[in-house]
Amino acid sequence: MKNEATSMEQLWEENKVLKAKFSELEKYQAFFEKAPMSYQSLDEDGVFLDINPTWLKTLGYQREEVVGKKFSDFLHPDWKTHFNENFPAFKKRGYVHDVIFKLKHKEGHFIHISFEGCIAYNPDGSFKQTYCVFQDITKRIETEEKSKRSIAREKVLADILRNSPLAFALGYPNGSIELFNKAFEDLTGYSEEELRGISWNVILTPQKWRNIEEEILSELCLEKKQVRYEKEYIHKSGRIIPVELYVKAKFDESGNLIHLFAFVTDITERKKNADELELHRKNLETIVEERTKKLQEKNRELDKALKVFVGREMLIKELQNKVKALGGKL
Repeated sequence: MKNEATSMEQLWEENKVLKAKFSELEKYQAFFEKAPMSYQSLDEDGVFLDINPTWLKTLGYQREEVVGKKFSDFLHPDWKTHFNENFPAFKKRGYVHDVIFKLKHKEGHFIHISFEGCIAYNPDGSFKQTYCVFQDITKRIETEEKSKRSIAREKVLADILRNSPLAFALGYPNGSIELFNKAFEDLTGYSEEELRGISWNVILTPQKWRNIEEEILSELCLEKKQVRYEKEYIHKSGRIIPVELYVKAKFDESGNLIHLFAFVTDITERKKNADELELHRKNLETIVEERTKKLQEKNRELDKALKVFVGREMLIKELQNKVKALGGKL
């Protein structure tokens, strides 16, 4: 009886262990079926042994279209060499972390995935299978690529501005200057370090222009449009430089001014040519006026002479008439 009781207790314990293992198996199966991440397992040759429903949902295939096929069959052509070179290293190392591949969706497009995984070994230490999960990182890759392209474009634009012969500067309402190019340094005579410590609306701008410029920029802020206007700069040497500015502004969501950026043109030569033109115009007006006066004097003299001539002709004719009259009497 005692032996039978012992056997019953052993069977009971074994049953408990089996139930526990079965429960763990059910939990594992539930996790496998409902896991939010895609799971796959490959054999030593890179052939699919198993996949979970999330894997199928992510890539759009049916299970029978995948199991038994090579992983490389689903790779983008440009990534097959990468897999063939790295899969042996993965088997040797025993794990992978954040390894990126490009897989083909059933509909024909490709997605980027990031792998995490390890190797399972047999009791004798030989390779058994891989256990890997992956995340679809296509949006992350696209965002990174857009960011890279944006950075590249900004670098190109920055290089263009930096090397442009046209002076450029970015300033703030408080008068500080943040960004500028070499042409702006040459135009003002200040070094990069000096420009970062001065105010564009005080040090660079003559007093007579400050109120005028303030009104122009107030209009810019009100209408949210770019403006073009002329003013003067004070060169570091004290020399006054006439300039033309093309100014745009950036505002925050509330419509408050963040900063101004301006392209600045030295119009000294233009002003000089305009002044010379104005001088020529005035000289021409003076010459025309003088010649007009002389012509008017000549016209008056001619008119006077004509009147004298006409008067003489009338007098002669009158005398002739008188002579005729006297001749008739004789």
